[in-house]
Amino acid sequence: MGIIKILDESLSNMIAAGEVVENPASLVKELLENSLDANSKYIKIDVKNGGKNLKFTDDGKGMSREDLLLCIERHATSKISSKDDLFNLNTYGFRGEALSSIAAVSKMIISTKRKDDAIGYSINVTAGKITNLKELQKSSGTEIEINNLFFNTPARLKFLRKDTTENTKIKEIVLQEALANPNVSIILAIDGKENIRTSGTGIENTIIEIFGVTTLKNLKPVEFGYIGNLSLTRSTKDFIFTFVNNRPVKAKIIEEALIDGYYTHLMRGKYPFAIVNLKVDPKSIDVNVHPSKKIIKFSDENKIYHDIYSITEVELNFDKNFNMPTFEVKKENLNFENINISEDSKKPFENFEINDIKR
Repeated sequence: MGIIKILDESLSNMIAAGEVVENPASLVKELLENSLDANSKYIKIDVKNGGKNLKFTDDGKGMSREDLLLCIERHATSKISSKDDLFNLNTYGFRGEALSSIAAVSKMIISTKRKDDAIGYSINVTAGKITNLKELQKSSGTEIEINNLFFNTPARLKFLRKDTTENTKIKEIVLQEALANPNVSIILAIDGKENIRTSGTGIENTIIEIFGVTTLKNLKPVEFGYIGNLSLTRSTKDFIFTFVNNRPVKAKIIEEALIDGYYTHLMRGKYPFAIVNLKVDPKSIDVNVHPSKKIIKFSDENKIYHDIYSITEVELNFDKNFNMPTFEVKKENLNFENINISEDSKKPFENFEINDIKR
C-alpha cells in the first residue's frame, strides 16, 4: 500500500492559512485590499486584542447571496478567470485564498448587501465551516467581524508578539494602503482609540493627515511621487514608501535607485523620506511571486533604476532651495476636523506613467 495521500480539506486550508495569514497585520492587509477591490470609498477598521479580534466596515459593492456562500471557498475569486488575466492584473487580489484562509483559523461573521438589493445576507463561519445563514437589513457594502483569530491553531497563536507590537504592524499596513489610495477615506481604531483617519480627498491631504503639515512642506512632487529634503532624513528605510500600480510592494531596485540618487547629500546612516508610486504596464511585472503579494519582479529592472535615479539626482542637484530647507520639522498634533481641504491639494499622482519620464 502506498504512503502518499491527499490531505483533508480542512487541514490543507489551515496550511494555506499559514502562508496567507502570517499575523493580524497580514489579515488586515488582505481584508483592506478586498475592500479596495470592491470600489469602497470608505473603510473603517476596528482592532482589539492585538488584532485577534477585528471588525471591517466598507461601503463597497457588496455581494449576492450566492457569492457570499462562495467567497470562503479556496480559490474562489471574481478577480481573474483565465491564465492570461494573471499577467495583466488590475486588482490587488487574484489568488482567491484570503477569505478561505482567514475563515479556516477564526470565527467570522460576514454581512453584505448590494446597492440594488432589497435585503442583505449574513453568514457565520467557524474554522472554515458555515454555521448560519440569514437575511438582514443593512446599508450597501460589507462588514466582516473576526473573533478569536488562530483559536484552532495554538502553535500560531503562541508565536504572536505582544499586542503593542502587533498593533504597530497593523498601523504600518494601514498607513501604506492609505498612501496608495488617497481618494479613499480609511479609518483605523485600536482598542477604541482612533490612530489613523484619512479623508479620501487627495494625496496631499493624506500626507497632512498622517504626517502633518510640516512634512508636506518639506516634500517635493516629482514624476513618480514625492521626495523629501534633508530635514526629513531618517535613521532607517522605513520612510521610503514604495508602490507599483498603487500596490504596496517591497522592491529593492527602487530603494537602491532612490538612495543612489541622493548619494552625497545623505549623511552616513541616514535615509530619505520618499513616496514612490510607479505606474507600469501590468504585463511588465510579476506579482505572483509570494502569497503575500508584497514582492514583485520587473521585466526591465535597468529602466526602473535609471528612471528613479535620474529624476532624484536632477531634483536634488538643481533645486538648491529645496535641498537646503530653512524651516524646522517638528511633530504636530492635528485636529482632523479643522484641516483645510482645498481644491489645490487634490493632486494625486495616480496618472503618472513610467513611460512619460523625461530622460
